[in-house]
Amino acid sequence: MEAMFHPNTMDISKKLKYHQILNKEGKLKSIYELEAQGLSIDQWSYLQVAMRYDRDAKEFGLEIKNTQLDKIFLGQEKNMISKLYNYLIEFNLTEEIVKGPMIVWANFFGYNINLNDWEEIWHKNLTLTKSVSYKENLYKMLYRWHLAPSRLAKMYPKVNSTCWKCKGNNGTFFHLWWKCPEITKFWIRIKVWIEEIIQDRLKWKLELFLLGIIKRDYSLRVRYLIIHILMNFTGILLEKPQCTTSIFCHSENIPMSRKRKPYIEIKRER
Repeated sequence: MEAMFHPNTMDISKKLKYHQILNKEGKLKSIYELEAQGLSIDQWSYLQVAMRYDRDAKEFGLEIKNTQLDKIFLGQEKNMISKLYNYLIEFNLTEEIVKGPMIVWANFFGYNINLNDWEEIWHKNLTLTKSVSYKENLYKMLYRWHLAPSRLAKMYPKVNSTCWKCKGNNGTFFHLWWKCPEITKFWIRIKVWIEEIIQDRLKWKLELFLLGIIKRDYSLRVRYLIIHILMNFTGILLEKPQCTTSIFCHSENIPMSRKRKPYIEIKRER
């Protein structure tokens, strides 16, 4: 990217490249550093460059290292069109895959989700347990593949769209998993139980209980416990849709595989 002395200049010799005027941290060098580098620039021109730098950094951001696209443009001309085409195809596909679920969940949360939070789900949580059922449910939850009554009613007009738990509200995906009074009692009980185990407080956040996004810096063992407990009880909701707090509180209603210690299937710390 170019930082010009003046936006109307046509003299290529009066143009600077950002790699010439930025330091290793991506900050604009002082006028004295530029002069020591052999770039003669007056105060007025430096002020123009500084204003251009501030605007570009705010609007677009500045990359210190060459990106994949930079390498394509700066590389040899051979096969450049093919490389550029493949890059754009891959970029667009990745954007579409992430963008759809992110927008829907952001509407549920009431705020935008940081891309790092999504990466945490895939790169951290999926390595915490060997359970295939957890990974399967995480995919279904993230992409909202669970069929809620309201969606089933659109597919089959004779199906009742009312929530099968509270029997009073429209059974949307968001209501069925979070807003329903019965399911709220369920998650509150789970929250209290986890807090008793880890001896710490949990924030009442949708992204924690449904997606496993843990923003606090817990130890590995505590993170394992939280994810595994949520995995087990989400499975109970799937196996027993009619499950309420009065049912799951009794151990005889929990399958034997779920009575084991929460960390029994968790990978050991190294």
